[in-house]
Amino acid sequence: MPMATATEHDDPAPDVHRIPVDIPFPLPPANATYLKGAVPTLVDTGAKTDTSWESFERQARRRGIEVARIEQVLVTHVHLDHAGNAARIHEASGAEVMVHEAEADILENWSSLTEGRNRSYEEGLRRAGLPERLRLALSQRGTDVDVMLDDCPVARRLKDGDKIEAGDRTLTVLHTPGHTPGSVIYWDEEDQDLSLAMTGDTILERITPNALQVRREEDGALATYLKTLERLKSMPIGTMIPGHGLPVTGLDGIIERALRLYEERRGRLVGFLKDADGPVTVWRLVTREWPDVDAGKAFLATSEVLGHVGILAKEGVIEITEPEEREDDEEAALLRLAAPEA
Repeated sequence: MPMATATEHDDPAPDVHRIPVDIPFPLPPANATYLKGAVPTLVDTGAKTDTSWESFERQARRRGIEVARIEQVLVTHVHLDHAGNAARIHEASGAEVMVHEAEADILENWSSLTEGRNRSYEEGLRRAGLPERLRLALSQRGTDVDVMLDDCPVARRLKDGDKIEAGDRTLTVLHTPGHTPGSVIYWDEEDQDLSLAMTGDTILERITPNALQVRREEDGALATYLKTLERLKSMPIGTMIPGHGLPVTGLDGIIERALRLYEERRGRLVGFLKDADGPVTVWRLVTREWPDVDAGKAFLATSEVLGHVGILAKEGVIEITEPEEREDDEEAALLRLAAPEA
């Protein structure tokens, strides 16, 4: 599995240290952010792998950060590359771990929820029409990465608008669902100079965030995420430390670019359906949009198309039918799409 390697860059403020952490995914390193001061606080943690932990410890030492002195861990969302080491830091320091209430049970019970979660993903991928070879590869990948996060006790279940003393700052919790149900941004709205925010994967400059939508219980994620972006456009957020990559500014521009890209993809998917001879699977749409998609990208690509499918169906642009599964599994799908009648 490709490894993203961390490098050092300037911190956005003297009391704020961005710690890019190596992760075992083909993405830029995941950012952990340390706020020093009266309440030493870490936002996000990297994945639970030896390489990720060594990367975090090495860069923390360079900045004079002692893991044992961390008093709080704030989680932007419960994904492996952002919450994987929360339990380890809690055990090493006694730090209180905080996460949005929508994902607190997931973080506390990660291991016991794994089997049901993976079964639900398998059903979603089958319904989307992925060939068996890819479903098997993704199932194995899921097994491999599920161990990169440990169950972790949650000291505080956060809600939108909550205030948290972190370092020498007061952070406001902005609930930004879409990428995950409990995604949040931690924003120092009292910061007159930077208006600093740790945005997790809700706002990324060079990556269009994926609103994960493969399981039935994730239906509507993309529509929710688009509403989140519309809400954030009114926020005077300045410097952002995203979940991956360098600190950035220009929130409105990043959002406008994302909305434009989503709209362009929507148009292409509708065009593919109009060109089709009959009903097609979601996977067929995926391979039209990304002809060279491989196992490493198949999951996120399918999620992206499913998000658009959900919106288009709700708007009546397309119809969804679920015929009986066919025997030739390479072509079969429980979920099929058809262009609407004229």
